[in-house]
Amino acid sequence: MKKSGKVLFFGILLFQTLLFADDLSFTARVNSQRLSLSSYLSYEVVISGEDISSLPKLTLPDFKGKFDVISSSKQSSFSFSNGQVSNSEIRKFSLLPVKTGDIIIGSAAIKYKGKTYKTNIIKVTVMPPVSSSAAANNQAAAAQTSQASKKPKNNKQFANIFADAKVDKTSVYVGEQLTFNLKLYRRLRLFSDIAFEIPEFNGFWVEPLEANKDESLDRTTGRRFHVRELEKKALFPLKPGTIIIPKSRVGVVINMFEGQKLLQSKAIKVSVKPLPEVGKPDGFSGLVGEFQLHGALSSRQVSENNSITYKVTLSGRGNLRSIENINYEKDGTFKIYRAKVEDKLQNVSVISGERIFSYIVIPKKSGEVSVPSFKLSYFSPEDKQYKVISLPAVPIRVYEADTTTQIETESYLPSSQKLAVLTEDLQYLRTPLDLSQHYSALDKGMLFMALLYFNYLAAVCLLLAIIKKYYWKTDFKALRSKRAFESAVAAVNALDKTNTGHYLSQCQTIILDFLSDKIGESLLGKTQPEIKSILLEAKVSEYVVGQVISVLDKLSFLAYAPDAEGKSQLGQVDSEIKALFTQLKETL
Repeated sequence: MKKSGKVLFFGILLFQTLLFADDLSFTARVNSQRLSLSSYLSYEVVISGEDISSLPKLTLPDFKGKFDVISSSKQSSFSFSNGQVSNSEIRKFSLLPVKTGDIIIGSAAIKYKGKTYKTNIIKVTVMPPVSSSAAANNQAAAAQTSQASKKPKNNKQFANIFADAKVDKTSVYVGEQLTFNLKLYRRLRLFSDIAFEIPEFNGFWVEPLEANKDESLDRTTGRRFHVRELEKKALFPLKPGTIIIPKSRVGVVINMFEGQKLLQSKAIKVSVKPLPEVGKPDGFSGLVGEFQLHGALSSRQVSENNSITYKVTLSGRGNLRSIENINYEKDGTFKIYRAKVEDKLQNVSVISGERIFSYIVIPKKSGEVSVPSFKLSYFSPEDKQYKVISLPAVPIRVYEADTTTQIETESYLPSSQKLAVLTEDLQYLRTPLDLSQHYSALDKGMLFMALLYFNYLAAVCLLLAIIKKYYWKTDFKALRSKRAFESAVAAVNALDKTNTGHYLSQCQTIILDFLSDKIGESLLGKTQPEIKSILLEAKVSEYVVGQVISVLDKLSFLAYAPDAEGKSQLGQVDSEIKALFTQLKETL
């Protein structure tokens, strides 16, 4: 009896142990509990359990004011032993201390199957860097006993590994490029990959440059170093004054026993000069560098209200991406829209290349006209003066809208290629007549009788048509006006919206057809002032006329706008057109 009681007791204890056993193991660890201010701390959170495939987001301790999180990674493993499945996941964080003293790292937390798990709390001690007060005192004492008043030698000459950050010039104008370069010099073999952190470059427009990742040899310090370029940036200062580029940091592991070492470059001071006010042109673009302008028209002849493309290419060295538009002289002769911008840039040592602006040019009147002049101002740091580059006005010939066929046939061909009209004699054909042959009377043939009856029938039909015209008169104009609304809406709904250009062009035609049916006068081929005048004469209110002109203008603009912009507004345009039809139906 006592034996069975013990068995029952241990059975219950085992059942409770299995029932309430944790489904998850959750711990934290560090690679060292004592480190210097310039060393990295590896903080790891280890999660293990039977099924950890769908873990929620990990809540980290608050590192603010204690550590900077430099990098993070994740490592997973799986094992199967004695019929038991075990999964584990290690989440690693590389931390850089920001202060000395005893630092408490709180618990990380995670929720799993309705239960919150927390890691252990860890205490670490951060000591001052190697160049502490004792070393400084020893150096000061040595300096006092020295008889020479020479400047200390560059530490780079004696170090076996160091980081170096430089700019190609420390005095520039606002908007002028300077190149930042971070390099690692070493005479030692590295145990792991290189980690680095560059500053945010506050006060600069930053563009990436291509860094040379291949190592090279350098002997400028008198010793042989392996050099690797880690990062390269083009910096364009945004305002005048003195800008300090903070230190860059590079983390390396020389051997597995000492852990990661932190190397720091020196801070860099840059003096930024304001652009001179003397000679600054009106509407100055803000561009600094050396530039040229080139232009190319798709055609020198076009019909009125049709479009040609004018490609304006800005090339040179400088921050090309800061320019969004090229100025041009505006008048009522043309409508000009910027269609798209393309960049063909090289980011090797300086930002250079081309920025290509495509403009849609629509002439509004016929005759000999000129595409307006385009111009751009910039400041040249080499010559220390402002310059203006421009494209001259380009003459083109614009034909009237209803004479487009003349473009290919008028006097642009050389005289040697013009068509010549030749006159030839006509020879008439004569059919011989044999009078000896017997011919029957025409009025006694079946063909004659059939033709005669057909003529009688045609005369009767004509008579009935005349009678109907006078006694059953139909007002076709009123009928066409009545059906105009339904026809216009059905026509718009039937259009294919995937072809943006065709859709917008057909919408213009449908609107003009609708108006023509309502007022009884064709508006196709009319200019907008003529359409406005005709509608006002038809007693259409100025407000409604304004709505018509506004919709036509919008369709004209979107027809020459980039495809993406036209497609994005198709739904809105469709609604506006139907609303206009409804308003005109009630007005006319």
